[in-house]
Amino acid sequence: MRKFTGPLLAALLVFAPAALAGETATQPEKTCLFSNRVDGYTKANRDSIVLTSGLDKWRADFANSCTNIQFAEEVGVDSHTTCVTPGDSIRFRDTGNIRTSCMIKAVTYLPKEQKAAAPASN
Repeated sequence: MRKFTGPLLAALLVFAPAALAGETATQPEKTCLFSNRVDGYTKANRDSIVLTSGLDKWRADFANSCTNIQFAEEVGVDSHTTCVTPGDSIRFRDTGNIRTSCMIKAVTYLPKEQKAAAPASN
Protein backbone atom coordinates (compact mmCIF):
# COMPACT_ATOMS: atom_id res chain seq x y z
CA MET A 1 0.00 0.00 0.00
CA ARG A 2 1.44 3.34 -1.06
CA LYS A 3 0.90 6.54 0.88
CA PHE A 4 0.41 9.65 -1.18
CA THR A 5 1.12 12.61 1.11
CA GLY A 6 2.56 15.16 -1.31
CA PRO A 7 -0.61 17.25 -1.91
CA LEU A 8 -1.60 17.02 1.74
CA LEU A 9 1.79 18.27 2.88
CA ALA A 10 1.72 21.11 0.33
CA ALA A 11 -1.75 22.18 1.51
CA LEU A 12 -0.59 22.24 5.12
CA LEU A 13 2.43 24.36 4.26
CA VAL A 14 0.28 26.86 2.36
CA PHE A 15 -2.74 27.18 4.65
CA ALA A 16 -1.34 26.56 8.16
CA PRO A 17 0.46 29.96 8.51
CA ALA A 18 -2.72 31.81 7.52
CA ALA A 19 -4.78 29.85 10.03
CA LEU A 20 -2.26 30.43 12.80
CA ALA A 21 -2.08 34.15 12.03
CA GLY A 22 -5.86 34.40 12.40
CA GLU A 23 -5.75 32.70 15.81
CA THR A 24 -3.07 34.95 17.26
CA ALA A 25 -4.60 38.16 15.91
CA THR A 26 -7.69 37.91 18.10
CA GLN A 27 -7.28 37.23 21.80
CA PRO A 28 -10.14 35.31 23.41
CA GLU A 29 -12.06 37.36 25.97
CA LYS A 30 -11.31 36.34 29.53
CA THR A 31 -14.45 35.24 31.31
CA CYS A 32 -13.25 33.78 34.62
CA LEU A 33 -11.26 35.23 37.50
CA PHE A 34 -10.20 32.11 39.36
CA SER A 35 -10.79 32.76 43.05
CA ASN A 36 -7.69 30.80 44.10
CA ARG A 37 -5.45 32.90 41.82
CA VAL A 38 -6.28 36.36 43.20
CA ASP A 39 -2.93 37.63 44.48
CA GLY A 40 -3.68 41.22 45.49
CA TYR A 41 -5.32 44.46 44.48
CA THR A 42 -4.26 47.81 43.04
CA LYS A 43 -7.15 50.22 43.60
CA ALA A 44 -10.08 50.20 45.98
CA ASN A 45 -12.86 52.59 46.90
CA ARG A 46 -16.36 52.32 48.35
CA ASP A 47 -17.82 51.24 44.98
CA SER A 48 -15.26 48.82 43.54
CA ILE A 49 -11.88 47.14 43.81
CA VAL A 50 -9.37 46.17 41.12
CA LEU A 51 -8.13 42.65 41.86
CA THR A 52 -4.92 41.24 40.38
CA SER A 53 -4.25 37.73 39.18
CA GLY A 54 -0.72 37.58 37.82
CA LEU A 55 -0.55 40.29 35.16
CA ASP A 56 -4.33 40.39 34.69
CA LYS A 57 -6.61 42.92 36.37
CA TRP A 58 -10.31 42.56 37.16
CA ARG A 59 -12.74 45.13 38.58
CA ALA A 60 -15.24 43.89 41.15
CA ASP A 61 -18.15 46.27 41.76
CA PHE A 62 -19.80 46.12 45.17
CA ALA A 63 -23.52 45.65 45.75
CA ASN A 64 -23.44 48.25 48.56
CA SER A 65 -20.99 50.86 49.79
CA CYS A 66 -17.87 49.13 51.14
CA THR A 67 -16.41 51.43 53.79
CA ASN A 68 -12.72 51.45 54.72
CA ILE A 69 -11.65 48.96 52.05
CA GLN A 70 -9.19 51.54 50.73
CA PHE A 71 -7.22 51.09 53.98
CA ALA A 72 -7.01 47.28 53.77
CA GLU A 73 -3.52 45.80 53.57
CA GLU A 74 -4.76 42.43 52.33
CA VAL A 75 -7.98 41.23 50.75
CA GLY A 76 -9.43 37.79 50.24
CA VAL A 77 -12.23 36.34 48.16
CA ASP A 78 -15.03 34.16 49.50
CA SER A 79 -16.35 32.39 46.42
CA HIS A 80 -18.96 29.67 46.04
CA THR A 81 -17.54 28.50 42.72
CA THR A 82 -14.17 28.31 40.97
CA CYS A 83 -14.70 31.71 39.34
CA VAL A 84 -15.41 34.96 41.20
CA THR A 85 -19.05 35.78 40.44
CA PRO A 86 -21.78 38.17 41.63
CA GLY A 87 -22.88 37.18 45.12
CA ASP A 88 -19.34 36.31 46.25
CA SER A 89 -17.61 38.52 48.83
CA ILE A 90 -14.37 40.40 49.29
CA ARG A 91 -13.13 40.09 52.87
CA PHE A 92 -10.58 42.24 54.67
CA ARG A 93 -9.70 43.62 58.09
CA ASP A 94 -11.04 47.09 58.82
CA THR A 95 -8.98 49.93 60.34
CA GLY A 96 -9.85 48.68 63.83
CA ASN A 97 -8.72 45.14 62.89
CA ILE A 98 -12.39 44.17 62.52
CA ARG A 99 -13.21 41.50 59.94
CA THR A 100 -15.37 42.97 57.21
CA SER A 101 -16.79 41.64 53.94
CA CYS A 102 -18.48 43.29 50.97
CA MET A 103 -20.71 41.53 48.46
CA ILE A 104 -19.75 41.62 44.78
CA LYS A 105 -22.38 42.81 42.30
CA ALA A 106 -20.35 42.45 39.06
CA VAL A 107 -16.89 41.29 37.89
CA THR A 108 -15.27 42.76 34.76
CA TYR A 109 -11.97 41.89 33.07
CA LEU A 110 -9.80 44.96 32.41
CA PRO A 111 -7.76 44.46 29.21
CA LYS A 112 -4.16 45.64 29.16
CA GLU A 113 -3.80 49.19 27.91
CA GLN A 114 -2.46 49.49 24.40
CA LYS A 115 0.33 52.02 24.55
CA ALA A 116 1.29 53.80 21.37
CA ALA A 117 4.96 53.75 20.49
CA ALA A 118 6.62 56.93 21.66
CA PRO A 119 8.18 59.00 18.86
CA ALA A 120 11.96 59.01 18.79
CA SER A 121 13.51 62.26 20.00
CA ASN A 122 16.61 63.76 18.46
